[in-house]
Amino acid sequence: MFCETICGVILAGGQSRRMGEDKPFIQLGEHSLIERVAEALAAVFSEVIIVASEKSLSDHRYEDLPFRVFSDQIKNVGPMGGLETALQSVSGKNVFIAAADMPFLSPKVIQAMLPFSSQYDLVIPQLAGRSHPLHAFYSQNCLPAIQARIKSKHWALHRLKDEVTSYLFPEAAFRAIDPKLQSVININTPEDLLSAKRRLKKA
Repeated sequence: MFCETICGVILAGGQSRRMGEDKPFIQLGEHSLIERVAEALAAVFSEVIIVASEKSLSDHRYEDLPFRVFSDQIKNVGPMGGLETALQSVSGKNVFIAAADMPFLSPKVIQAMLPFSSQYDLVIPQLAGRSHPLHAFYSQNCLPAIQARIKSKHWALHRLKDEVTSYLFPEAAFRAIDPKLQSVININTPEDLLSAKRRLKKA
């Protein structure tokens, strides 16, 4: 059963400076990083969209993927700009946000978090004392706080949880499904990619 009231969103607007190439299209096994993220989200949500940089859209980088793609409307403010674009683009739906470089997302973890999204404006995992805002549910009620933070140049996305009704999804519940916390692993450097390839071989 797919969730039709929440849209899965892939944030793909990063500049990939540490990697040296466009991260979403790096191959890991038989699929690119963004294909792996999209597959996980499509297993949960009936609608999946991508928020990407204007340049990548003009270069037609995403035209082979079967998802709507939106240009990041607020530039140079990090993932908060992508989140604002996503919430503005989905016709009043709430969203689940994931980064395009998280190849080990678990649909089962997302489904475990999902019920809390009807009670809270932000549902975010708290793991080893750290929150993970790029693996989280956001309601439309978050939009005013996001826009205020962008206007005041306070772009740290993890701080948003202090300004809206938030549920910190507990580490024990997360680990019960994903013991090694693989879902929140992202690929920032060539070394990260090598580690992910080793992890994939062991799976």
